[in-house]
Amino acid sequence: MKVSFSVELKHKSGKQNFAVSLAKAMSRKGVKITSPKSSNIHLVFVNGIKRGGINVLRLDGALMNSNINSEAKNKKIRKTMKQCKGVIYQSKYSRNVCRKRIGHHKKSCIIYNGCNPQYFNNPYNHTRPYILAYSRWRPHKRLGAIIEGFLSSGVSQEYDLLIGGEVESKTSHKAVLYLGKVKYKKMMNIVAGSSFVVHLAYLDCCPNSVVESLVAGKPVLHSCSGGTGEIVKDSGYSVEDVPYKYNIIDLYNINLPDINKAIDGYKYLASNKITVDRPDLHINIVADKYIKYLRSFL
Repeated sequence: MKVSFSVELKHKSGKQNFAVSLAKAMSRKGVKITSPKSSNIHLVFVNGIKRGGINVLRLDGALMNSNINSEAKNKKIRKTMKQCKGVIYQSKYSRNVCRKRIGHHKKSCIIYNGCNPQYFNNPYNHTRPYILAYSRWRPHKRLGAIIEGFLSSGVSQEYDLLIGGEVESKTSHKAVLYLGKVKYKKMMNIVAGSSFVVHLAYLDCCPNSVVESLVAGKPVLHSCSGGTGEIVKDSGYSVEDVPYKYNIIDLYNINLPDINKAIDGYKYLASNKITVDRPDLHINIVADKYIKYLRSFL
């Protein structure tokens, strides 16, 4: 089987980080990763259809943000879906929101994202134990709530909060440290050295930062919204959030999650050792699922 990708296989974004890991794992299993011109299966990451070939769409989810023209963008995704032989959803939530806002493909499956556990063999050294939050920060990622919960919980007496990624504004506190933009390999080292990871984003389908943290063996303090709780399962602490009914919403101006529950989560994870072992998210297992599904079209 010869497989091509619609995205550049370089560490430039979350989906590309996953694509690089997936391509390498598939290659180790005998799949030839090639250009669209030479492939017999083209894996489409949202867009980038190959004309005259077998296209399979890896779909995050539908857009529902009133701050952008979500319906126009969903229409484009719907058109791409119709041109593909199959669709891979990243979570059950991803499938459900797509069914409501885009439509459903008759030959589809659900495969979670994955990560290579070997990325976490060199833990980052810091002066104190630390909690980590990292993302491409936008309003629905809720950095403010992450910091508020951290400072209100009192765990800053023993832990620092490290924040990876570029931010628009900073909170001045000696225990809140901003790392800025960090290269992927170093960020995985920082994940490996953390005590736990925080992800309170609203309606993420299958956040790569959460998958990476779980593969690294780190519990995740997380919002129960979207696909995040489905992926974390019992490998962390869940925070109640605003219910979602698959409608268009102002994603950048939503209510915060239950901050008191987030505070409880900080305290709990700072005081209790949770064993996290998630081989189901290891990239070799995920690659096996991709290969099996893609081969069904040949």
